[in-house]
Amino acid sequence: MRKTQQDKPAAPKTRRQNKPRFIVTREYNGRQSMRAAFEQAIESQACGQFESWLEKRESDKNAC
Repeated sequence: MRKTQQDKPAAPKTRRQNKPRFIVTREYNGRQSMRAAFEQAIESQACGQFESWLEKRESDKNAC
């Protein structure tokens, strides 16, 4: 007897973790490698998040 898709148990649905996505734009003239472009994008995002955290922390301190 042949098995069909209906005979197979349903695969458990996996929840995809929210991972940061980076859109890296650069000129393709060879000045910067893709690795360097991603490092720059990641550093920029990390610095932005850190600055936001510092501002929130300062505003929380001033509120107390």
